[in-house]
Amino acid sequence: MGTAPKILVIDDEQVILDSAQRILTAEGFPVLTAIDAESALQILKKDPQDIAICDLMLPGLSGFDFLKEAQQHDPNLVVIITTGYSTVDNGVDSLKKGAFDFLPKPFTFEELASQVDRASQFAKLPVKQRMQPPPTEFAGCYFLGSQTWAKPDVDGTWLLGLAAMLLRTIDPIQSIEFPESDDEIYQGSLLVRMATEDQLVHNIWSPLSGKIMQTNDRLAQTPDLPHRDPVTSGWLVRLLPMNLEQEIAALTVADPQLRIS
Repeated sequence: MGTAPKILVIDDEQVILDSAQRILTAEGFPVLTAIDAESALQILKKDPQDIAICDLMLPGLSGFDFLKEAQQHDPNLVVIITTGYSTVDNGVDSLKKGAFDFLPKPFTFEELASQVDRASQFAKLPVKQRMQPPPTEFAGCYFLGSQTWAKPDVDGTWLLGLAAMLLRTIDPIQSIEFPESDDEIYQGSLLVRMATEDQLVHNIWSPLSGKIMQTNDRLAQTPDLPHRDPVTSGWLVRLLPMNLEQEIAALTVADPQLRIS
């Protein structure tokens, strides 16, 4: 993809459409807008797009409906679902249904820019590469979409880290903002915030809920360690999970034979 990817924004609030179009056009992206999913699907049939940013709550067909029909029409389309902050569960569900990411509302210019940048990198990959299983070092991991992983440890805690596909779509990491030890986080909520060499800041969502037991101190000095060794030494935090049995259903598994005992 030699030119900037084409972006379709779908939302039933005209002010959001106008704002997103103004911001993204200023960044060099060709942008179309649609007020509902039905008209967005008609646009895709006439003018294929590379990225769609679609609100979950729409009149008529929902964002989930759009995601399903758009994927059937064009498997190459990269879809970001926007959700209200009170609907994090729906954001997590959108990842399981095949969305590239979800973007909680209200979002900032920086949050929109970072997701569109990652989506642009992802859109450049052939569909076969997007669907490849995780590398062998991720064996035994459970994944929240293509963003983060969780892996059980022998002491009952779980390690959380960055998925291979996410690492392929970001620049080298310059710094990581961690939660505090003993903080409680929730599935689909902010796990860490990362700054990368291209001056973007990325919000990374947690694959599980639980209490933070430990953060990886090595990443303070070598924040780009996940790019080189994402699981063994480049994990992010150690978590004591809660609601594990319920939440594991929202994750995918690297090894189809692996089950929770």
